[in-house]
Parts: sequence; C-alpha cells; structure tokens
Amino acid sequence: MTTGWAAVDPIGRIDRGDRVLITGASGGVGSMAVQLAARAGATVLAAVRTPAKAAAVPDAAHDILIGQGPDTLATAAADGGVDVLLDTVGGTAVQTFLPAMRPGGRAVLIGYTAGKTLGVDLPTLMAQDITLLPMNMIRRQVPDDVFHKLLQDLGDGRLELNTTTYPFTDLAEAIAARTAGSASGTVAVTM
Repeated sequence: MTTGWAAVDPIGRIDRGDRVLITGASGGVGSMAVQLAARAGATVLAAVRTPAKAAAVPDAAHDILIGQGPDTLATAAADGGVDVLLDTVGGTAVQTFLPAMRPGGRAVLIGYTAGKTLGVDLPTLMAQDITLLPMNMIRRQVPDDVFHKLLQDLGDGRLELNTTTYPFTDLAEAIAARTAGSASGTVAVTM
C-alpha cells in the first residue's frame, strides 16, 4: 500500500493530465498504484503479463495492456506516449516501454520479479531524456497522516487491496505462488 503511494506521489510525482503506464498492475503494489494514479487525475495504462491477470486490474485503469508485444507498445506510444512508467516487475519492461515514453519522462523502478538486471538502449534513454528513479521503502518514511488516510480509504472501500489468501497449511504453496508471480495482488497467509 505505502510502496504504491511512494511510487505515485513523492517519487513519480504523478499529477492531473499525466499519462502513466504501470507494469504488474494486477499485483499488490501495481494495483494500488493504478488506483492512486487515477485518483491523482492521470490516465492509467495497466500492463499485465497474461489475459488471466487482466481480471485482477482495478477498474480505475483506463486501458489494460497484455504482454510486451508490438501491439502493447503501440498502445502505450499512442497519444504521444507516456509521461511516467511505474515498473513493478523489472526484467525487460523498461527496455520494452522506453520507446513509448515522452521526452523528459520518468521511469520509477519498484520491483524485479521478472528479472534483476536492467538493460536499456542508452542512446534512446539519453535522447528521450528519461529519468530513472529506483526506489525502495527501506529508507523512506511514510508520513503518519498519509498512512492513516490510506488505511481509512482501505477501510471504507475507496481503495481496494488486491489479495490472494492461503491458509497457513498451504504456506509452501503461497510462497511458490508469490515467487512465481502467479498469484494476483498481495499474498496473505491466514491462521
């Protein structure tokens, strides 16, 4: 929840009128970022790996992109491209969507479930003047008022946290699903 907030607000600086592409939009961080970016007034393109994951993307998304093929890139590049890329999956996502970014855009690097190595075409990155913004929540403190507002919004339904729940007896399955990226949203284990 707070990682999605940090990616959208203090790091991504998403504002009304921005066009934002969020990878891993069916995951816990991605789905929260979709809702918060839309609430900030952005047009949100939600990217997921498979059609099955599309069903878990929040309704706040304006368009859902499936995979990283040429059609997905063309949709992202439409209307002049995207201002901000929130990449929750890593791997080839930045490299794939870099050509769809507007000059002066920002790429917030949040996760790496799809790969730990960032490979980009430096001439494209430099010509487009894209700012790479790696983030983590280890050194970042969430202001109390923001944290309480997020909790309140979750409690009254203004925000939804996409969660896949497993009983404690299926802990190994929960870990495997989280590691493989096959579960939608945050993985929770109940007693």
